[in-house]
Amino acid sequence: MKLKALTLTLALLGFAVPAAAHGAPTEFQIGFADQLFGGPQSAKWTARAAVSGGDAIRVNLYWSYIVRGEPANPLLPNDRAYDFTAIDRAVRGADANGLEVLITVLSAPPWAEGPGRPPFAEAPPGTWRPDPAALGDFARALALRYSGTYPDPLGTGYLPEVDLFSVWNEPNISAYLSPQFENGTNVSAEIYVRMLNAFYEGAKEVNPDVRIATGGTAPFGDPTGNRRTAPLAFWRRVMCLDSELQADPPCAPAEKPEFDVLAHHPITYLTSPRIHAVGADDLTAADMGELVAALRAAEEAGTVKPAGSGVHDVIVPEIWWETDPPDRQGISWRLQARYMALALYVLWRQDVSGVWFLQIRDAPQGDGDIGLASYQTGVYTHDGQRKPARRAVQFPFVTSRLPGGHLLAWSRSPLAGKLRIEARRDGQRWHRVDSTLVEAGEIFTRNLRLPGDALLRARIGNEKSLAWRQRR
Repeated sequence: MKLKALTLTLALLGFAVPAAAHGAPTEFQIGFADQLFGGPQSAKWTARAAVSGGDAIRVNLYWSYIVRGEPANPLLPNDRAYDFTAIDRAVRGADANGLEVLITVLSAPPWAEGPGRPPFAEAPPGTWRPDPAALGDFARALALRYSGTYPDPLGTGYLPEVDLFSVWNEPNISAYLSPQFENGTNVSAEIYVRMLNAFYEGAKEVNPDVRIATGGTAPFGDPTGNRRTAPLAFWRRVMCLDSELQADPPCAPAEKPEFDVLAHHPITYLTSPRIHAVGADDLTAADMGELVAALRAAEEAGTVKPAGSGVHDVIVPEIWWETDPPDRQGISWRLQARYMALALYVLWRQDVSGVWFLQIRDAPQGDGDIGLASYQTGVYTHDGQRKPARRAVQFPFVTSRLPGGHLLAWSRSPLAGKLRIEARRDGQRWHRVDSTLVEAGEIFTRNLRLPGDALLRARIGNEKSLAWRQRR
């Protein structure tokens, strides 16, 4: 993945910025995840993603939908069984707007599921012990089709390159990968490692430069171990670590998971990204440092491949907040905007290098739909109205109280120029409290001497962030 290079400006005036143990990343990418990008309105919504603060898009590729029967030659992207129309459309739209693409592969076709399949009520279609060999063949076809050198079937040169694929969606829950447990013991991690390694090796065989991410795990597990495995427990098992983050048991070479990027979905769709999970092995946005620590321990112990310290990035391919309106069980538009900006800061601090928000546009809400019967998590309403969250993603700005009356200000600049931090107290005008020159996409931090309550915002020319209210 070619993350947009960002310059990290640290002007601390005597105070250190709090950061993850490994250090906050100097590269940071923001994206949107939406199946709209592969639909008939792809051009419109990829363009809106680009002007709404996005560097990238994410689309789900349902393997079981792409194939119409078992391919005669699964290694060839032009096999008659394959239909890549929607994915091609998303990739073209992203390329036309300067966006990178993350493709998440999930859902095995019936002929690629394992033996002994139970009824669908026990294991949803596409989830039962996917065949690693078949998945590896499919990875070869994908890596070839989106290598940047494969002829576009529309006859317009070559299909654009995709250099980041993720293997499965939420492999720690039975909605996507089953079984999770057998006789009280987790088996999904072992199943998943074989899938991950087959995809990694297949794709790299065709294009050594392509980057492979793990599937993003769901945030919560079941305490008794049934249909959901807690994400941190799942990753420790995948990476052969015990609860103390020591190698246990030592992995045989064939069992070491192979990936370039570790992914997780720290979704808390009604609460602040500062709230920690209750379960010891569950992971919200505030807990991402625990996942990073486990990954760095695995690198140090040599239980993951490729070998080396700090060689694997960490991303969040999905995070979201449901809004009211239109869903009366959601949060307000104002709170959604605050949480999305805050999530970027909280995740950046913990060594996360990329974040994708689900969706760019709300799904339509049917009569009687409440809760998650449909998703209203976008930065645009279904009819195209901008929510405040759109500005929060395009020009995020957050402050956090430090000891001694100091205040940390954090922002990601939408364009180059002089960035001004402005403050206003009740009954007063906006006034400048600091400024510096920034590049487009630059992460900017400042330590300010500003005690008490205040409204603050960042500004570059006529572009202004949303105001952030900072309490004492």
